[in-house]
Amino acid sequence: MVAWVFWARQSDPGGGSTGWLASTKSPQTSSSMSQPSHKPRLTPQFCFNETALRDFLRLSRVAIDDSIIQNLNSLMTPARAGFDPSSTAERQPQTSRARPLDPAACQGFKEKVLFQSWQTRSDVLAYCAGVAVNPDDPDLIAREAESAKDRDRVVDERLDPYSGRFFPREARTESLANLIRNERGVEGIIRARTWGLVTERCGDGTGWQEALDKWRVIDLELHASFLKPRTESLQISNLRVSLPFCLIASVILNVAQQLQFNSANMSQQQQMQLGAKERSLFAQIVKHYESKQYKKGLKCAEQVLRKSPKHGDTQAMKALIINAQGNTDEAFVLCKEALKNAMKSHVCWHVYGLLWRCIKNYEEAIKAYKFALKLEPDSQQILRDLALLQIQMRDYQGYIQSRRTILQSKTPNGQKNSNYRLNWTALAVAQHLAGDLYDAERTLTTFEETLRSTPPNTDNEHSEALLYKNTIIAETGETERALEHLEAFFKSNLDRTAAMEMRAHYLLQLDRREEAEKAYRALLDRNAEYRAYYDGLRKAMKIEDSDTQSLKTLYDEYAKKNPRGDTAKRVPLEFLQGDEFREAADQYLQQMLYKGVPSTFANIKALYSDSTKRKTVQSLAESYLSNTHSPLANGSAEKPVNGDEKSEVKQPSFDVSVLYFLAQHYNYHLSRDLARSMELIDKAIESQPGEVNYHMTKARILKHRGNIQEASETMEKARSLDERDRYINTKAAKYQLRNDENEAAITNMGKFTRKEAVGGPLGDLIDMQCMWYVTEDGEAYMRQGNFGLALKRFTAVYDIFETWQEDQFDFHTFSIRKGQIRAYMDMLRWEDHLREHPYFSRAAISAIRIYLRLFDGPKTNGVNGEHKDVGGNERKKAQKKARKAQEKQEQIHAEKKDAKKTAGTGAGADGEVKKEDTDPQGITLVQTTEPLVDAMKFLTPLLEYSPKNIEAQHVGFDVFIRRRKYLLALRCLLAARSIDSSHPLSHEQTIRLRHTLQSLPEPLPPQISEALEGEFSPLIPPDADLSKLNSHFLDGHSDSAAHVRAFLRTRQLLDPKSADENQKDVIRTLALPLVSLEDAVSGLELLNDWHAESRYRNDYMAAAHERWPEATVFISTKD
Repeated sequence: MVAWVFWARQSDPGGGSTGWLASTKSPQTSSSMSQPSHKPRLTPQFCFNETALRDFLRLSRVAIDDSIIQNLNSLMTPARAGFDPSSTAERQPQTSRARPLDPAACQGFKEKVLFQSWQTRSDVLAYCAGVAVNPDDPDLIAREAESAKDRDRVVDERLDPYSGRFFPREARTESLANLIRNERGVEGIIRARTWGLVTERCGDGTGWQEALDKWRVIDLELHASFLKPRTESLQISNLRVSLPFCLIASVILNVAQQLQFNSANMSQQQQMQLGAKERSLFAQIVKHYESKQYKKGLKCAEQVLRKSPKHGDTQAMKALIINAQGNTDEAFVLCKEALKNAMKSHVCWHVYGLLWRCIKNYEEAIKAYKFALKLEPDSQQILRDLALLQIQMRDYQGYIQSRRTILQSKTPNGQKNSNYRLNWTALAVAQHLAGDLYDAERTLTTFEETLRSTPPNTDNEHSEALLYKNTIIAETGETERALEHLEAFFKSNLDRTAAMEMRAHYLLQLDRREEAEKAYRALLDRNAEYRAYYDGLRKAMKIEDSDTQSLKTLYDEYAKKNPRGDTAKRVPLEFLQGDEFREAADQYLQQMLYKGVPSTFANIKALYSDSTKRKTVQSLAESYLSNTHSPLANGSAEKPVNGDEKSEVKQPSFDVSVLYFLAQHYNYHLSRDLARSMELIDKAIESQPGEVNYHMTKARILKHRGNIQEASETMEKARSLDERDRYINTKAAKYQLRNDENEAAITNMGKFTRKEAVGGPLGDLIDMQCMWYVTEDGEAYMRQGNFGLALKRFTAVYDIFETWQEDQFDFHTFSIRKGQIRAYMDMLRWEDHLREHPYFSRAAISAIRIYLRLFDGPKTNGVNGEHKDVGGNERKKAQKKARKAQEKQEQIHAEKKDAKKTAGTGAGADGEVKKEDTDPQGITLVQTTEPLVDAMKFLTPLLEYSPKNIEAQHVGFDVFIRRRKYLLALRCLLAARSIDSSHPLSHEQTIRLRHTLQSLPEPLPPQISEALEGEFSPLIPPDADLSKLNSHFLDGHSDSAAHVRAFLRTRQLLDPKSADENQKDVIRTLALPLVSLEDAVSGLELLNDWHAESRYRNDYMAAAHERWPEATVFISTKD
């Protein structure tokens, strides 16, 4: 405790008074008297700078103690009588002792100079002594790594007798403590010598320590009027402690005298002691916490605290229980109070770390764990918790050290941890992740050598450990040794498929072709549908891609062996050409269509990137429809699957399958003919009106024609045909969300959610991490302008990924305990790229765009989604309407809350208390005062994990240029141009950045300007004509609607007066030959962003409706 008090104490910055507690200036000493030492500004940096500390002590001693004789002589008063000539009568003056000094002068010198200098040095030494016991040591990990590395060194002293020497780096706190001990010894010697000379001249018979103590007491009494009952608030590692200032003075005085904490530790130990009854209650507290019986745990804690109100461990456990009940803030306050009462308790520090971990501040949690381990180095639980945080933070070196410590320690029962495989495996995993492959292999080998007998063949954990060790050997690049190791346990390993795959791969790498061919054929005999086995076999047989005949022979061989299989028949369609392709495709299509396989087109459409093959497939399917095709030889395709010889029964099914296939074919974007597709699917539905797949395809066709409303209705009709099918239920909900029917969508989804789920169907979907629905729901609200609910959904997606990140904690111990090491390693590598997931990028980009709109012009109320150029009265009406909507939502929420209280259901089906959502409408999110700061929450991981996403770079540019972070904006711009230099938005942002730099009210700092121009000038020179560059861009992309819109947005930026002409040009883009429905919708959004006049918007919608008559987006609500 005293150490922390010294740490927090600051010296008087004014530096006026030198009294150790004085804040008022002392009377000025004589001009001839030496001045007392001035106290430096006390900081930990000053103490750890041993040169500065030594210099301060040296200069202080030189000025006062080393020149004590001169200082005492300066106190002598000149002779009052005149000069006596007789004093020179004798040749040699009689030697005598030094003349005594005036008692008043001596007392003034001691009080104002000597004692104050000594006290200043004592204060500095006491403060630095407190710093020396500080638990934080930034060099700890580096020193531990060096020590671990030295322990693993193999030293041959016969070759080099000095190679075994190792001088570990000394901790800076230990070095400072040694320095303080030495200086305190020197200080005692110097003070004894100085005091001897002072007593000789001043006649004081007491010792220097006693005289100094008396002065301290007098000095405190003199300043009692200043030291009023006020408190200092000390910040101690996020722990605020309030202590009376006089108490601080007395504590510092005690430490300055002896620098010992024995009395404090003794009182603390006495305080920590409990009676037998209280100890039993404390054990029950821990038991109740582990069994989640929090009310009983709190009751026991209150009983202990009534007897011992300042028992730190009980306060810490109570804080842990309170935190489990959801009161994190209250738990922190109580835990800090526990630390104040029991600073040396490892339990309190452990709980403090658990609280930091709960709020995901892992750095502070690790600090708390490390300090707890200093107090209790053998605590297995603290070591495990520290190791979990280190692997979670990917601190591999720290994780290695923690796992090695656990391995070398013993369990509470006295058994060695080295007897358990999981501890060895965990250390090997740590070394593997850190890249120490040979150390990881050596660790696993060491454990195998400790086994008294070989585990049985049925031991799954041992089997998995051998495969994991084999993967480590393979990663070292020693394939031959990996194969030898694999052969040793190949026949007995339980994961037969994995062992066979590894063996085949090693043989192929070692160019042992014949053995590799046999290995891959053995794998194909087990699974003839896995394409990677065919690729491996092809490489083993040295069949080139251009040797299509050999490839066809290979696949035909396995097609005959596995006549019901698909891979051996489908893969040749990728490399065959011409008549061979037509024959193989004809055989494949007829066989699949006669069987009525719904996924036939899904298997074929990958071939459509080749236009020749696409036309061939189309001609074959059309020949089936017109019945002009040639049935397969021997009629194998016409033979029914179930052995029914009446082929006429299957013929209608074949015809309908052809209709379904061609409808999908003409709906595909590479062969799109929506009118033909709709005609074919209507015929298929007429033949089989109850087939769900046909109605689903019709809904997709309607969607591509822009008729979102009818597409939603058709998909809902398909759902009604099979209400027990979850897939069609989700498709219907998705189409309803695309049509902005949020309530209907959640009603459909509720048919397959838990009825007792807290928060209803939506709450269950979020708990089940149904990202596709949450994302689609947010985008629907975004289209409606309800930014509050949209941000609520996108934040829920963000939280799902945070949950996935946190879920690693469950697997760090579970996977190693169960021996699933290879799957665990794959999971860790997947987690490292977690936020590259498309759903995260999609939600993050949408959320950032909402925050950008909020920053550019907060013209939405966040509830009903109205977008208006509101001026005075209209703005007030919109705000009033927003307040009413908010009050209504709060009233509904309050009613639901009261109903829950009445029913007594505050928890979910699993019995866990669910945290109440205080902002169900997202009003708090949309009413943010710093939208760009909130956008950074999504943008930072987006740019870090998806740097190749051009949309991410574009929204990053938009955020940074609004924040005036021009270098970061330029970095995003350069990244976007490296992905696609011809992207229309990249051109627009390039012009915008140069225009912004040219329009700055004040020039940028020279360093920033130089860095900007060094990268940006090659793109656009500072003096470039931006309008001319924009016109030149249009000349090269005049047939692209997207590029024309980028040109118009840029012209609007450079010349705001061209607004009317720009809006007319947006309408003209509809006449471009290559314009698509998506381009037309983007043009309408551009007019809305510009707040174009109603006549321009009406003209645009009329022209677009004429070209896409079924597109609901261009149908006016008035019509």
